Amino acid sequence: MEFLINGKSVFQFLGLKIKKDTTVTRRLQDFKSDFLFTAATDDFYNYIQINNPNNTVNFIPDFTNLSEGKGLFTCRLDTLIPSISFNDLTYDSLLNGHLYPTYF
Repeated sequence: MEFLINGKSVFQFLGLKIKKDTTVTRRLQDFKSDFLFTAATDDFYNYIQINNPNNTVNFIPDFTNLSEGKGLFTCRLDTLIPSISFNDLTYDSLLNGHLYPTYF
């Protein structure tokens, strides 16, 4: 599986998650991030959507993809890439970018 990560979305996410705190001193060079990637089959996604507590559908079908029984055969993969360091251009965008407040 291959995909691209949208840089603008990453900066917007960071801007929402890192709150301004004047009692904390942050050093930009120490800033690292963990990335968690989750991949699953379409059947798994549909099962999660149907069983979501916010699902307002009146009829929830019996979900099965087995030919000789009832149930779900699917998979999901979680991969964590810890402590990603950023390059100087990314640090500059974090510090001075218009998508991310200056909290460093």
